[in-house]
Order: sequence, then C-alpha cells, then structure tokens
Amino acid sequence: MLGKKTCDFMLFGVVSKRTKCWLRSRKASTKDTKKKEKSKKWIMRKMEDQILFGKLLETKKEKTQRVKLEEDGKISKPLPSLLNSELTYITPFANLKIIKRSSEQKINDKINLDSADETKKEAKAIIHKKSDISHEKDLDLMLRQDKEAMPLLSKIIVQKLLEFPLFQECKSFDSKWTDSSEIMSLPSKENGLYLKYPSVTKILSSTMSETAKAILEKWKMRMIEKLGLRGFEIYQAELFEDGKELHLAIMNTLYKKPYKISDKIKQSFSSLSDVFKNVDNVRALESHVIHPVLKYRGIVDCIANYRGDVCLIDWKKSDKEKNTIGSTYDAPFQLASYIGALNADFKYPFQIKKGLIVVAYTNGRPATVHEVSAENLQLYWKIWLQRLQDYHIALNMT
Repeated sequence: MLGKKTCDFMLFGVVSKRTKCWLRSRKASTKDTKKKEKSKKWIMRKMEDQILFGKLLETKKEKTQRVKLEEDGKISKPLPSLLNSELTYITPFANLKIIKRSSEQKINDKINLDSADETKKEAKAIIHKKSDISHEKDLDLMLRQDKEAMPLLSKIIVQKLLEFPLFQECKSFDSKWTDSSEIMSLPSKENGLYLKYPSVTKILSSTMSETAKAILEKWKMRMIEKLGLRGFEIYQAELFEDGKELHLAIMNTLYKKPYKISDKIKQSFSSLSDVFKNVDNVRALESHVIHPVLKYRGIVDCIANYRGDVCLIDWKKSDKEKNTIGSTYDAPFQLASYIGALNADFKYPFQIKKGLIVVAYTNGRPATVHEVSAENLQLYWKIWLQRLQDYHIALNMT
C-alpha cells in the first residue's frame, strides 16, 4: 500500500503534466492564430500593392540571376531609365513633368516645383471636367456631412479605382459547400470605423445621372398629385415595410423555419415559388459585407446555388414587369458592388462569379430571373467603380 503523501505527490505530478500539456497546446493554438492573422494581412497588403503599382517586374531571385549573367557578360546591362521609377505608376490625372536625368546629375534630383504647381491646376481642371455629379445645395451638404463622417480613400486609390479587380487571385472559387454547412449571416461591425463607410445604396443615390433624377422626380410629383404629400409619405413607408417583410419571409423559408406569410406580401411571396425550387446549398443570408480596400459596405440578400451554380442573389419587388435587366435601373451595379466586396473580404472563404436579380411581382405572376454572367459582371463592375470614383472626387472637392 502506498502512503497518502506518496499518492498526493503522484496525483500532483499527473495534474502538473496535464497542465503543462494544456498550456503547450494553448500556446501552439495562439501561435497558429497569430500566424493566420499575419498571413491574411500580408495577402491583403500584397493584393493592394498589386492593384496600385501593377505586377512585380522582377523578384529578388530573378534579380540575382540577372546581375550574375550581366557580370559574366552573357547579357547586356539595361539602359538607365530617364524617369524616376517611383513615379511611373501615377495616372494621367497627375500628369507630372519630370526633369530628365543626365549622366552628370545625381540620383536625388527633384521634380521642378513650378512644374508641379502647374500640374496641380491641370489635374484639378481635369477632375472638374470629369465629374458628372450635380452640385446642388442639398447634394453638396450631404457630401460635406459624408466627408466629416467617413474616412476618405487616399488620392492614389481614387485615381487607380477603375483598375481594381472584381476577382481576386488569392481566393479560390470554392464549391465545397453542402446543406449541412452552417449558413453565414455576419452582423454589422460594432467597430465605429466600419459603420462610417458609405453604403452602396448611398453611393448610387449620390451619383445618379441627371436623367435618372428627372425620371424619379417626375414619378414623385405624379404620386404626390394623386395621393397628396401625406398620402405619398405613407405609401413610401408601406413600400419599405412590405419589402422588409418579404425579405424576412424569404430568409425564414431558406432557413427552413416555419413562418406565417401575411396577406400584404402573400402574392409577392407566391411569385417566387418556382425560383425556390431551383435554390439549394445556401451559404449566406442577410449578411454584411465590407470592401477592405475601397471602404464601402452593404448587405447581401442571399448566396446559394441556383441550378447548380453558386450565385449572389438580390431579391426585388415590383408592381410592373421587369423583363429586361435595364428596367431594374441600378440593380446590376449594386449586384457587382456586393460581389466585388465579398470576393475581397476574407471573412468569406469563397469567391462568386455569377449574380442573380430576382424580381417578385405584387400580382402573384411568376418572378422574373435575370442571370448575370462573369463577363457581364465585369462590365457592371467597371460602371460601379466609375460611380464610386465620382462619389469620392465630389467628396474631395467639397
């Protein structure tokens, strides 16, 4: 028989061993988490640098090999560039006049200051000419408030906006998702900085064309004439509530939860019955998304398989038929903006290359489905980037 002290000592030894193992595993886990975070930050930095400055011209290994071949006389040395290489990425916006370097000049020659001042005036004139944004009092006030409320994009990013890619090389088009996988529904960020980012809706409404504004104003005046000002306000509030309720009904249906459909949206909801038959493998519902580089935010309605393809789905409701994608107005640009943000957001472990705009009808007729291919998404993405650029140019000008 072992004594009590001996047993206690042995028990203490076992516990201390287990404690050491637990601490070691916890330390290793923390280390792995830090490594993953560091890796994500490095990928984001690399992605941003590639967008701003283009692909890497030469790696360190390639440079070492080239220098060795030059020293051996196997290849000729390249002629020195007349331009400062650090300024070659500047776009035509900044049209800088660089002093040419001669062999007698030192490497640290500077840009002619007078020339730079003239360039600033030229750049400002180009920006004024380029922007199509109306500078009415109400819009100007709204932009001033936005400027105070949100972090501005750097000027170089604004200048390079049209070159930002829709698809990212460092993320795969993952299709490994099953019905048993947990559906994503990321909440809005509690961090105040993210909440200061402008929403996609705000950017699109701020950069509407004069024609679109005129059409909207004409419709508004017609409705006010018909319903009166107070009646029109009630009508708008009811539209918003009905849309909100329809989205909630769709979300519960795709979550496979029981939900009572109210009479107000019964027809709109029944309009989607054929669409639901082709939707499966739901990945995300009513989930917030942020573009980490371009600093805008939005809420994705749905990410799921539609007839076998992974799609980002945007649900719309209408009284009138929307048989062409053009009749959905800014919906394709909104769709492209969400897909671009999601593809750049590492909280989503996959990329999307196809979109869907689904229009449900209040009279119950079968919904119209507009499928947007990767090729067409690229076109809508370019238009979205142009609108985003116009928004930030107007913001900088105020």
